Amino acid sequence: MQNERPVITNTVQIGYPGPDADPGNNQMQILNDLEVVRFDFTKLNTPQGLVVPGQEIQYTLNISNTSNLPARNVIVEDAVPTNTTYIVGSETHPAGFTFQYDTNRTPPVLRWMIGEIPPHSGGTFTFKVQVNTDVEAFSGDDIFNSAVISSTDSLPKFSNAVFNTITTTVQLDIRKEALPAVAKAGDEVVYRIVYTNTGNVDLTEVVLTDTVPALTTYVTGSISGPGADDTNLPELRWNIGSVPIGQSGEVSFRVRVDRPLPAGTTVITNTAQARTLSTKDLMSNESVLTLTSRPVLHISKRAQPSSGVQPGDVITFTLAFTNTGDMDATGIVVTDRLPLNTTLLQPYGAVLVGDVLSWTWPTDLAGLGGSGVVSYTVHVDDVSGGGIANTSYSIKDAHGHTASGAPVFVPVAGDFWASNLVASRTVLRTNETVVIHFDAHMTGMPRVDQLPDPTTWGIWADLYVFPQPTPPDRMALSNVDTYWYVNGASLQNGSVKLSSDTTTGGSLTSFTTSGTYYIYAQVNTDDGDGDPSDGWPLPEWPETNNIVGPLVITVTDAIAPSPEVISVSPARVPAQDGQSITISGNNFADGATVWVQKGVSRIDGVISSLTGSQITATFDLQGQLGGAWDVYVRNPDGGTGVLPGGLLIETNAVVCPPDCNVYLPAIFR
Repeated sequence: MQNERPVITNTVQIGYPGPDADPGNNQMQILNDLEVVRFDFTKLNTPQGLVVPGQEIQYTLNISNTSNLPARNVIVEDAVPTNTTYIVGSETHPAGFTFQYDTNRTPPVLRWMIGEIPPHSGGTFTFKVQVNTDVEAFSGDDIFNSAVISSTDSLPKFSNAVFNTITTTVQLDIRKEALPAVAKAGDEVVYRIVYTNTGNVDLTEVVLTDTVPALTTYVTGSISGPGADDTNLPELRWNIGSVPIGQSGEVSFRVRVDRPLPAGTTVITNTAQARTLSTKDLMSNESVLTLTSRPVLHISKRAQPSSGVQPGDVITFTLAFTNTGDMDATGIVVTDRLPLNTTLLQPYGAVLVGDVLSWTWPTDLAGLGGSGVVSYTVHVDDVSGGGIANTSYSIKDAHGHTASGAPVFVPVAGDFWASNLVASRTVLRTNETVVIHFDAHMTGMPRVDQLPDPTTWGIWADLYVFPQPTPPDRMALSNVDTYWYVNGASLQNGSVKLSSDTTTGGSLTSFTTSGTYYIYAQVNTDDGDGDPSDGWPLPEWPETNNIVGPLVITVTDAIAPSPEVISVSPARVPAQDGQSITISGNNFADGATVWVQKGVSRIDGVISSLTGSQITATFDLQGQLGGAWDVYVRNPDGGTGVLPGGLLIETNAVVCPPDCNVYLPAIFR
């Protein structure tokens, strides 16, 4: 009976007694095991509760044969839990057991076998698994595990079940940048997007999208990166697919900034976004492209008629303005000060406040050549002093961009005057040569019947020196230092530039005594009789209003030498704002000013550094004419140095070769 399992079988009747009772239908067999194999089988997971992708879980199985009989042909099996992977080599088992890792089963099974476990004996089994990283779709799911033990002498028995819950962090870091970060209208810009899986789970079905930024145009075919798709513009798409933990990738595309830009545009902002299998609306940072474009305003003015007008005539002033910059201008206001000796007749839409006319332009002024015109008419009043002068007119927009125009002068017939009195230097040493310039003007012609000789009439142009700042009402000819005679036929309805180094009379080129001198210029008439003491006897040409001055000349021996400009670096620059230029030379004084000049166009520099031999200054060259410009340095005492053609402004930016950094005049090369 040692290996037999004795069974006592007993039949009992269950139910109500009666004549119809059927004992066969009311029997049950009771099997009483006198002795059977029993197992105590428990399982433990470490850690318990929440786990993250990549984390290890250790399972511990404790088995004990609690019966008085041996358990024969014992097999313990445990399936690898879903969403985990067995860590090969991590299992341990008691002596005598044989281990198998059965990968032919799905899921794989860990199996331990032994021929017999004696009564009241057992052991501990362990193994480890790692939570898979491709569980993005299973966040919140449970990892369930239970083992089973069986033997020849017992029915299969399952251990207790243990659970862990998967928790995931889906995180895709998206960094977007514009290269370069600063641009202007018309420039090409690369948008670069770098993505990194910074979460704890592999990401799948990753799709990155971006919209072509406003105020830009997509460069056809420029999209790059995995799964790039530009067939649904303005949306750009990258079907990236899987991004394992810690992996990065990069995509990009190019755009061209619109030209011109709307008024007031300073930045272009843009964000990219992504989605994965489990998450939507993953946003990048906001990329910022800073724009340097701006309107470049110009204004000019013309008068009709432009000369020979008489008191009582009507003049129409027309102001034309343009925007040549690469940005539209908004809030345009044009202003003009009503010229002296005129009366407004028709403002043509202008508002007159005091003596200032202003027009508000009804639309934006488009960049790259947008233009407009306004006008008004005036009545010419009685005029003394040469004509109708108009110098104060300008244009501005809502963002502070401004421009003013060149003065406009309408000569009144039968008048003459002097203007633009300047000196080559206003501070000089005794006996140092100075050149003084001024313009002499005349319009109309005198009445022929009042001229002794109609063929020789003209004007006398004179320079006077006074020790006081206010000349007498009529300058005495005895004070004349320098004079010219200009034949009227060559001057009629025009002007002539006169200089003290090309005179037909005396010479005002130097002063022998230190002091302050006041220089005046005067234009007088000559009736052709050869006597400069009288002029045309025409009262409507008042000689008391044909004086210009004073020009103040200081003569002193305590004066520093004039500045000397030797070189400029760089000598070639693009026509752009913020151009830094270094000027080298000698005798630069504190308080000096610098500028570059081409014809009548002058651009002042903003000095950031100044020593006796070097000046660094910034120039706004945006929209300026290309070509060679003269470079000037002037000290506070008036001493001036110039490097003719020292700066070359290029309308198209180029890379300067190594040999063009410094410009030297030929004499220094």
